[in-house]
Amino acid sequence: MLVTLAIGAVFLGEASELDTMKLVAGTLLIISGAVLVSNA
Repeated sequence: MLVTLAIGAVFLGEASELDTMKLVAGTLLIISGAVLVSNA
């Protein structure tokens, strides 16, 4: 979980220079990844 949050923080930090859609896509990927890991 902490790793997922760390990766998310990195995505958010880099997304500040990217488009909003990329930020949303990254966030969705992080959330879906966290859900898959928690369900595994």
